[in-house]
Amino acid sequence: VVLGDLTLRDATLTIAPGVDVLFAENAGLQIGDWWCPYGCVNSWGSLQAVGKPDSLIVFSSLSGQTDGWDGIYFHYNSDWTGATSTMEYCVVEKAGQTGWGVKAGLYCHQTNQPSIANCVFRDVAGGAGLRLSSASLSITESDFVNDSIGILSVASSPMIQGCFFDGGGSYTGVRCEGSSPIISSSVFQGSTQYSVYFDQSSVPNLAGNTYSTSGYGIALAGGVYSSVSVNWRNENDEPYEVLG
Repeated sequence: VVLGDLTLRDATLTIAPGVDVLFAENAGLQIGDWWCPYGCVNSWGSLQAVGKPDSLIVFSSLSGQTDGWDGIYFHYNSDWTGATSTMEYCVVEKAGQTGWGVKAGLYCHQTNQPSIANCVFRDVAGGAGLRLSSASLSITESDFVNDSIGILSVASSPMIQGCFFDGGGSYTGVRCEGSSPIISSSVFQGSTQYSVYFDQSSVPNLAGNTYSTSGYGIALAGGVYSSVSVNWRNENDEPYEVLG
């Protein structure tokens, strides 16, 4: 049980398969830091959370309620000096308090860590399961369920492959703001507003995805493509819908 914020400064945290990590209200896990004890210091951090298919690592709220903790934050110094982090067969759920300034289960800011595979991000009401800000990660074979947004990508170029998105109401699977993600072999279903949404400064790169939602499959806000090569592939006959 983690009762307050836990920060990794020049430290590696390794979590064994089957471990549950429960966070109290206003508590979260931060990887990497910039702090000023006497003079300001860049500190790397590394999280090695590798579970197994039958022995998941679970990050959740102590109260059992949604919005019950801050979530996991990869600071821009998390990959300082080449440090790496891995999350495999993990569940991140019921986060959404704004201790890091955003509502997200996992928030990555100006870092390309961690690599994510076979994880589940769920039950982040009013926020994103995964929020990327100038962070270009590899995300494979992971599920995003019952978040307000599955993945929010801001000024990022993530590679999203073989993932599953399911939500209801105003849910958006992947929302892109100033981003150029590669999204492939993923499944979007449920009563969603948008499967994938690209704002006016985002460029879609889609391949082999499946859409079975009641809202927009591929939504584009419009905008200007300049000095870039854009390829709109046939996405199982799903239309590209330009909204403005």
